[in-house]
Amino acid sequence: MRSDNNGAGDKMTGSASQIGASSQEGAGSRAGSGSSRAGWYPKNREILERRFPGIEKRLDAAEAAVPEDFEFLETPDGGVSFKSGGSWFHSSRAPLREASRLIESSIPADCPYCLFYGFGLAWHLDEFVKRHPGVPFAVIEPDLGLFNGALECRDLSALFMNPDFSLALATPAEALPALFDNLRTSEIHTCMIRSAVTRNRSYFDEAEGVVRDYLARKEINSHTLNRFSRLWVSNICRNLSLSADFPGVSSLAGRFEGIPALLLAAGPTLTAILPRLKELREKMLLVCVDTALKACLRAGIEPDVLVLTDPQYWNSRHLDRCHSPNSILITDLSTYPSALRGEWSKAFFCSSPFPLGEFFESRTEVKGKLKSGGSVATAAWDFIRQSGIDEIYCAGLDLAFPEGETHYRGSTFEERLHSFSTRTSGIETSSWHALMGGNPYWTRDLKGRPVLTDQRMKIYIHWFAEQMGLFPDVTTRQLSDMGAGIRGMSWFDPANLDRLPERRMEIESILEEIRQIPCKTDTESLKSAVEELTGELDELIGLCSSAADLTRRLMESPSEEVHTAILNSLNAIDAAILDRESREIAGFILAPILEEHMNRRGGTPHEVLKNSLSLYNELEKSLNFHRQKIDGIDL
Repeated sequence: MRSDNNGAGDKMTGSASQIGASSQEGAGSRAGSGSSRAGWYPKNREILERRFPGIEKRLDAAEAAVPEDFEFLETPDGGVSFKSGGSWFHSSRAPLREASRLIESSIPADCPYCLFYGFGLAWHLDEFVKRHPGVPFAVIEPDLGLFNGALECRDLSALFMNPDFSLALATPAEALPALFDNLRTSEIHTCMIRSAVTRNRSYFDEAEGVVRDYLARKEINSHTLNRFSRLWVSNICRNLSLSADFPGVSSLAGRFEGIPALLLAAGPTLTAILPRLKELREKMLLVCVDTALKACLRAGIEPDVLVLTDPQYWNSRHLDRCHSPNSILITDLSTYPSALRGEWSKAFFCSSPFPLGEFFESRTEVKGKLKSGGSVATAAWDFIRQSGIDEIYCAGLDLAFPEGETHYRGSTFEERLHSFSTRTSGIETSSWHALMGGNPYWTRDLKGRPVLTDQRMKIYIHWFAEQMGLFPDVTTRQLSDMGAGIRGMSWFDPANLDRLPERRMEIESILEEIRQIPCKTDTESLKSAVEELTGELDELIGLCSSAADLTRRLMESPSEEVHTAILNSLNAIDAAILDRESREIAGFILAPILEEHMNRRGGTPHEVLKNSLSLYNELEKSLNFHRQKIDGIDL
């Protein structure tokens, strides 16, 4: 994330927008006058409410009153500036020129996304749109009063109607990552109004941390993609036939409304709750992650729901010798195939987050997304939320190493350590590496005591904190006070669970209804989708091969006339490649290569052509890999 901070004059932007005729001249004129509100305010607000339904509640809140010291003046360059708290938020003489200089000097021409701290009078936003048309951008503004004041000062309708514009108005900092839900880049430039940040320093400091952590997670997810992309493609092809057997998880939405749930994860403190599972099963829905299943079965309890979403072979080994025929399985198409061949009372697919899976769903049935924070526990929590449950208790969701332990006693992880230990590398050595291998650091548990966690766990800690902010009506409690403290989660004494009423008969009735849900995907539609994709991949392979040949000719030919003809042909091929849905599938496995090629700037014409040739060759390899795997699909 690149930060671009404006100087003393707060270099804001703008094409000169007309200032309302009712505006008063000179510093000290009050923007909150009735005449001003009769001008720009109603128009701006009407468009805002149309674009962002529900924003009117924030704009009418008591804290949204325009500050008493809010003053504005018209500036010599045809703009307008305002002052509050003793500080001008834009230049008092030339805010338009100031804005132009800021965007020109600090935002690169190829900026893919920009995040602005502070709304001000939006001159910087106007200039950004002028210089970067079509590039998405968002504004974070925590001060409702200043925002309401800005609505009075100038016509902002063009900005508010811009489809590339997003707004986080008085949004809790932990909820800000929602701005980036559909963002395809990890390069985010930031630009701030210094006076706005100074006025709300603690909020923007927190916001900066949240954005930084989000980008760190995104980078880790990108590395995971690079490492496992081919495995995911292979698993999807091997599991595709099950799409005609497993209904979508969306059919379970709201089914357990009003019933509490117990989320069972594989942290060290799971051990303490296992003796009580039998009685707790009578009071709540038991939802277990794959890594904790063995512990539940050893306690003599089959969970109601098992969540499994990991594509790796070693993760499937958590289910070795596990027999849970009464459990309902929630999984996705990319899960390691052997894990899906177990005996379950019913199985449901959630939507695949990968382009190959998305392609097949678009031709058959959209299964329903579960939020993924990189852990099966995050998917399990989101399943519980989507099923209508607003009272969630967690056991083993430690996200830390209480008392130096990494997992519950008897876990598959612990068994593997024993299996691979040797005379020269004992279990203590392996345990130490597991504990220290993820850049550990000290944090606080739910009672404020120091507890060791690491950077991997930090990703999940922040994910859960974000969800607590996004869904305040869903109460999530920890049954141990020894895990990492998570903002929005509190400790709940397990002894008080005795007060919960018994709900098992009601839960079993719902589970039986769920087991009767039919699948909406049929084999014939899957076959049709496979045939369509096969044809598209064959066409793309041919296009990439032709493009590579043309690029070689271009590198070898000295003739300008030949160059022009070949470049026209290459442009036509590029357009044809970009016009196909399957380009996203190839791009999925090629993502790091594409990013590397796009980041190679400058160089001689020969180097540019060499880069293009490499890109076409890599794309063709990716397409051939998909083609090979799809040929192996058995429907």
